[in-house]
Formats: sequence, C-alpha cells, structure tokens
Amino acid sequence: MQVRRRTGGLENEKAGDGLMDMEWRQLPSIMGDAEQVLFDTQTGKLLYILKSQDAGIKLAVEFDFIKKDNPAVNMIVSGFRQATKTIEEKIRGGIYEVVE
Repeated sequence: MQVRRRTGGLENEKAGDGLMDMEWRQLPSIMGDAEQVLFDTQTGKLLYILKSQDAGIKLAVEFDFIKKDNPAVNMIVSGFRQATKTIEEKIRGGIYEVVE
C-alpha cells in the first residue's frame, strides 16, 4: 500500500486533528488491524477506524475507491483523529454506517 499525504491531511494537521508523521508511516502495517470499517453516508467514503496511543481518540483513515478521471483503488485521501465518543454519536445519528 502506498501512502501519500494529500491536501486533506494537511488541512487536518492545521485543525489540530491530523495524523502525526509516525502514524502516517505506520498505516501500511496497521490497516489490517482496523477496529471498525464505517461508511460515511455524507461523503460516500469508507473510514477505517484504528487504535490510537491517546486514550479516547481513534485514528480515522478515509478511502476513495474510484476517483473521477483516475481509476485509482484503495487510495487513502485523508487521515485524522476523532474522539471515540464522536464516532459513536455519528453511528447513532446515521452519519456513519457500520460495514464491519
């Protein structure tokens, strides 16, 4: 899996919820250990929810499977930190649907 940082990731860093460099480097080895796979009903993207070293925080990795004019598959488009409580609220509110 190739991990390339994109604008979305940099925007998350500026907002204070971006992944740290170490976390970006670890993604290829930890993606298979996702705690949950969620479907974001607002963006149509899959989110892989991973453990974080910080209590109460999860790493959310957003995938795009088909890009316009670029048939790339399994491309990470964003990575950010999200409070476990927020993820649970979004599932209850129907924003995220549990895939597995």
